[in-house]
Amino acid sequence: MRIALIASKTGPLEAYAKQTIVGFRMGLDYATGGSMQVGGRKIVVIEKDDQGKPDLGKNLLAAAYGDDKVDIAVGPTASPVA
Repeated sequence: MRIALIASKTGPLEAYAKQTIVGFRMGLDYATGGSMQVGGRKIVVIEKDDQGKPDLGKNLLAAAYGDDKVDIAVGPTASPVA
């Protein structure tokens, strides 16, 4: 299972993005009992930096589904990117 995590890893919301990433990974670790697997499928988290820019976030989301073949995308850190 491939998950795109889109967050503002650079820019004014960098601190919040770091917390989002750590918290998301901790949640997956807890939910899977540390196995990072669901239904026998390994979970792969692909982090993407939207830099707080809506147009970049949109392009990263399209690339995540198109090029990276993710099953789901989560994020972002900033409302304008959402």
